[in-house]
Amino acid sequence: MFSYQDAYSTVKEYGQEHVLQFYHRLSQRQKDELLDDLQSISFESLPFAPPVYSSDDADEYSVLDACDIQKISLNKETYEATGYSLIKEGQLAVLILAGGEGSRLGFDHPKGMLNVGTSRPLYLFEILFNRIAEVSKAVNRWIPIVIMTNPVRHSEIIRFFEEHSYFSYSKEHVFFFAQDLLPAIDYEGKIIMRTPNRLAMSPDGNGHWFKKMEETGLLSKLNYLGVKWMNVVAIDNVLQQPADPTFFGATYLSKRKCGAKVVARAYATEKVGVLCNHNSRPSIVEYFEAESIMHETLDSGVLKYRYGVILNYLFDLHELKRADASHMPIHLSKKKIPFCNAQGETVVPLKENGYKMETLIIDMIELLGSCLPYEVIRDDEFSPIKNRTGVDSLESAQRVLLAKGVI
Repeated sequence: MFSYQDAYSTVKEYGQEHVLQFYHRLSQRQKDELLDDLQSISFESLPFAPPVYSSDDADEYSVLDACDIQKISLNKETYEATGYSLIKEGQLAVLILAGGEGSRLGFDHPKGMLNVGTSRPLYLFEILFNRIAEVSKAVNRWIPIVIMTNPVRHSEIIRFFEEHSYFSYSKEHVFFFAQDLLPAIDYEGKIIMRTPNRLAMSPDGNGHWFKKMEETGLLSKLNYLGVKWMNVVAIDNVLQQPADPTFFGATYLSKRKCGAKVVARAYATEKVGVLCNHNSRPSIVEYFEAESIMHETLDSGVLKYRYGVILNYLFDLHELKRADASHMPIHLSKKKIPFCNAQGETVVPLKENGYKMETLIIDMIELLGSCLPYEVIRDDEFSPIKNRTGVDSLESAQRVLLAKGVI
């Protein structure tokens, strides 16, 4: 347990003494909570200097060779047979990124617990478990499933699975771990206080999953089970196809270190990360990072950089270990962050007032330096729930599921 002297020495070193400004008026319980927050932070690894954005004309972009729908169709039997063989050997596990909240949907619970059914209950977690179970049944072997949770909701998610009997999946093959928390900073690089005794902390993103699995011993457990590849998928895509043997086989036979499912972008400004070469390394580039290339077209009128990711990745765990994927960069993103004012009152800002810290799984693509873009048909595999209504919403996802006879 941090003492006050330990805490003061640490925060002074990093110019963050203000976080102790209310300390001497707190109750003992509140003091302990504040010291716990401070002790959980690895100050030496955090970017306290706000980011400086600049346009680098030296950046070079090029199209990354993909396994497109035509190539997949020609080689489907080989890819599929290879994938099933590898899964039967126990080489695959699935990681579900389930840290997201359903607050934007008017749902005050983890997004994976959202019921998307109409005639019967059907939860986002259930959809993924059912699809993994189909593959498990085909190879007569349980595929390990790992679930990354938000630390605030960790217990709630475990209770949810207990209440639903793990959707008839083998409980012994389902594992959980919680994300870490990182502090938010203001525009001067100072840690934001949420209350007099708590820092403004939030989950550290999806780029630290490998680090957390190492720290919790889950990686060693999976290695013991023979797992060599991790299929990482988002929770909020109702058409998500985890443990896809054809995707696995294609990625494995390509001899690349990772694979990424992609769809042809619907239009130039669609808000999906574009998978391409950036300075000679495969990277996922966001629209705001390289706006000019997003609009480039070929003579045929087709977008030159046509592939957007859908957050379904395959990673060679041995290669991640070799590349030291436990140490991923921390990004700063502007957000509206409730803060504690000089009077000790929590204020909810009307506009962005600081940065949240987060790690991103997309950095792993560039870290490994080798990736297979694997094209899928949008109507078959991509219908995310991001909004309450309209495009990419619960309403649009339910229409898709109804059309496919799922609900």
